[in-house]
Amino acid sequence: MPAVHGRESIRAFFAVLNTMSSPPPVLTVRTDSVWASGAMAVDLGRWQFAWPGAAKRPPGAPAVDSGKYIVRWVNEGGHWLMAQDIWNSDVPLRCRRSETSRICSHANANQESPCAHYPPAPDRLAHVLGLRHWRAPPAGSGSHDRRSGRARIAILAANKQWMAAIAAGRADSLVLVYASTARMMGAGTPTSVGREAIGREFGEMFKIGAWKIQLHTDSVFANGPLVLETGTWTSTFKAGPHAPPIPATDKGSTWFAGPARTAAG
Repeated sequence: MPAVHGRESIRAFFAVLNTMSSPPPVLTVRTDSVWASGAMAVDLGRWQFAWPGAAKRPPGAPAVDSGKYIVRWVNEGGHWLMAQDIWNSDVPLRCRRSETSRICSHANANQESPCAHYPPAPDRLAHVLGLRHWRAPPAGSGSHDRRSGRARIAILAANKQWMAAIAAGRADSLVLVYASTARMMGAGTPTSVGREAIGREFGEMFKIGAWKIQLHTDSVFANGPLVLETGTWTSTFKAGPHAPPIPATDKGSTWFAGPARTAAG
C-alpha cells in the first residue's frame, strides 16, 4: 500500500479498518525498544491484529495477523507525537494472478501458491542498519542540519555498498553494512537478528535469481547518536530455473532504515 500522509488521511485509513466488521478487529501493540535523543525518539516493537470470533472477516483475511513496526516520534510542546509509522506482517506472502501481472499479497481467496522465499528485500522492508563509516558527533556539536548532512553522506555510501552487493549476489559483502546485532524486518517473514541470520536470508534470495534494487533516500534525521532514514526502493528480478512466481519489476511505497546507533569506522 502507498504511504498515507496527514492526520485526515490517517483518520480515514483507520476508519475503514473499524468498519470492516462488527465487532471491529482488535489491534494490540507491544513496544520492545525505544531509542531517544533530544526531541526525537524511535520505537521498535510488535503488533497483533485479531478479528473477534463472531466477526465476518473480509475474504482471505486471517483470524489473527501479527508483525513488527518502527515509529519515529517527535516532541512538540512537551507532547510525544508520531511523525512516521511503518509496519509489516510476519504472515508469508502469497502470489495470485491478476489480469495484467503476478502480484504478491497476503493469503486470499484467489491464492495460487506461496511466494516461496521472497526474502527479505524488497517487499516494503524495514531494517536496522549499522553505519560502519559514520562517527556520531558529540551531543550539541553543530546544527541539526549539519549533523543530518554528515549522516546522509555516510548513509548514501552504505546504500551504494548495499546495492552493489545485491547486484553481485554477495551475501558476505552485504552483511558488512549491518551492525552485528542488527534486526532485518522483511514483509512476510519473521525478523532476522544478527549478521549470520541476515546473511542466510539474502543467501536464499540469491539462489532463486538475480536482483537489482535501487534505493532512494528521501529524508535523514540525526540527533546525537540516533540516525533515521526513510526512502523508497525499486527492484528488478531475473528468475533462475527454480524461482517461484515473482514480479520482474517491483517498487516500494516506503522503506525504512533505522534506527541506527552508529559505530566508529
